[in-house]
Amino acid sequence: MATLARVSVGGRPLDRLQVHAPDPDTGHYRVRTRLFTVDGHREVASDEVAADVDTGQPLPTYAIVRPSRSNPYSAYSQAGVSCFDSALDAVRVVDESYNQLYWQVRVSLPRVFVDEAALARDPETGTPLGRATVDHVIFRAVRSVEGAPVSVYNPDTHVGDMVASLDCALSTLGLKAGFGQDYFSFDRASGLKTATEVVSDNAALMRNVRRHENAIEAALTSVVRAAYATEEALNGRPLAEVPHPSVTWDDSVVTDTEAERATMKDDIARGLCPAWLYPARYYGMDEAEARAFTGDAAAGLPDLG
Repeated sequence: MATLARVSVGGRPLDRLQVHAPDPDTGHYRVRTRLFTVDGHREVASDEVAADVDTGQPLPTYAIVRPSRSNPYSAYSQAGVSCFDSALDAVRVVDESYNQLYWQVRVSLPRVFVDEAALARDPETGTPLGRATVDHVIFRAVRSVEGAPVSVYNPDTHVGDMVASLDCALSTLGLKAGFGQDYFSFDRASGLKTATEVVSDNAALMRNVRRHENAIEAALTSVVRAAYATEEALNGRPLAEVPHPSVTWDDSVVTDTEAERATMKDDIARGLCPAWLYPARYYGMDEAEARAFTGDAAAGLPDLG
């Protein structure tokens, strides 16, 4: 595994080439690093970067983390594709919708047209004074017309239709990307939502998240095992068998604090938990202070009053 990256070493930008590969003699993974100048690509050395590190263990020191999407472009590639790969057309629609909104507002700006009869003229040449346009708002008519000397062009903006178009495009983008049709929204009139509403409205997102979690769990486990084995080996404690860690994913979307507070109050009222837990959790009191505050004194605790 070889990676190339732009890094800063001692305040100096350098190109870093790093190779992770097993040693054919020992079977241990080694990490070899080479530094090159940005201009000229000349190899340089630095005391701040180890050129060759023997990890002392046989596990790969890298992992390719990719989303749960098949690569339709290269069947033998180890790289995955973006979550937005199947939504590129929707991305273009969003861009066009926003562009349409911009131009709709731009061309709908009020314009004032002034007849030549209402313009002052040069007394010697008779040429009307003033530019043909002033900040693209006030225009001078090319020739005189009958009627009022000043007319105002103020069309409807149709912003509502443009906003609906953009919101529809964003919903399509969220749906095709696997986030759910309510993930992106331009119209925020619905206001904030509780955690229960978020989970209900984003069922597609949660299913998609679960697929990605299953796909990257193996990569995370591999990296953690290699990091732990390397740390033990470099400290003189090589492991005969590296334990397999487990990955526990957080299933919550957001923390609904108000719902948690209401639940704890109900549990206290039902006698399912002591009252002092409430101020201890939500007001930062320690156990002694919370017990004294609620009158739930414990045996052996000092009197804080």
